[in-house]
Amino acid sequence: HVVADGWPQHALDRPGPIGGWNALVRRLRVAALQRVGIDRPEVFPEVRDEREQLRKLSEVVAAMHVLQRGNRRQREGIGADSRVWYSVLRQAEVGPDCQVGPYASLRPGTVLGRGAKLGTFVETKNTVVGEGTKVPHLSYMGDATIGAGSNIGAGSITCNYDGFGKYETVIGDGVFIGSDTMLVAPVTIGDGAMTAAGSAITHDVEPGALGVARGRQRNVPGFVQRLADRYRARGSEDRE
Repeated sequence: HVVADGWPQHALDRPGPIGGWNALVRRLRVAALQRVGIDRPEVFPEVRDEREQLRKLSEVVAAMHVLQRGNRRQREGIGADSRVWYSVLRQAEVGPDCQVGPYASLRPGTVLGRGAKLGTFVETKNTVVGEGTKVPHLSYMGDATIGAGSNIGAGSITCNYDGFGKYETVIGDGVFIGSDTMLVAPVTIGDGAMTAAGSAITHDVEPGALGVARGRQRNVPGFVQRLADRYRARGSEDRE
């Protein structure tokens, strides 16, 4: 019986040096990639370092990844020296020196400029992310244009859909979006502006300004002790 590329079935049962097993695993992987249309033999040299080989294989899969749906051909472009970890890209363009993932979802219309970063559990759709801009984790950016050198804090989202239509969010250069900010589109955040963490931004923020849209904090001294005393008293009444 032949497994792949002329390798006999009994080779799997024969003890041998680990290098032979690595070579077999590599050839099986290559055969699997070629079956789905990825045929780049020049990137499969016989190398001693298995980790380097796996890295090259993963880069080829990312660079050549093609999805065929009906008559529509979806292709993702990944720039030089970019790294994509455990993520899904659909009709997205990743520029050079970018970092994506792990577990990011780049939906159609996503474009990343040079050196941009989309981190863990970040989703984008129809969004342009400028050069050097970071969206590190737990965010949704939809129908947005983000300038260069901006930072989007964890948990921030663009509220781009009101149940009837989609609206655009524009974030300028050098903007700092505080964690857990809701940007209610249509809205524009000017260059160099900031938003306070936990804000729901419904109006434009001018360049260099701080946008704050949250309830004022109020501390109630002694509340916890009074609450505990109340529950203890209630428990005593129930036992009587």
